[in-house]
Amino acid sequence: HYYVQAVALYRLAAAQNLDSAQHRLGYMHYNGFGVAKDYTKALQLYRLAAAQGHPQALYDVAAFHEKGQYGVVWQNRDEAILWYRRAQAAGHQYAEHAWRRLAQLPPQRESLRERLLKEYNIKKK
Repeated sequence: HYYVQAVALYRLAAAQNLDSAQHRLGYMHYNGFGVAKDYTKALQLYRLAAAQGHPQALYDVAAFHEKGQYGVVWQNRDEAILWYRRAQAAGHQYAEHAWRRLAQLPPQRESLRERLLKEYNIKKK
């Protein structure tokens, strides 16, 4: 009951382009609090907040790219590092550790996406 009310209020605030409301609404969609779980919508809202420099939103976008979460985005370590570095620049306290951890890993093997593109001779967009 309270989550449903919170979602309604976050929607109003997010419509006013408030980055913290966009992020919290994304969090609600990500976790299914007051709404059905929707990772695509969560990422969309995180990106809106990230575009305004919201540190946690920047970090959350990075996490989506690091993990290749739920088929919403392909796993891409380089993209994750880029987003974690943006989060660090915005003041996120754990972002530096995250991008340095990824940067120290051995090179990524070719992703499933890359293999499929090659196998079916599909041009990248």
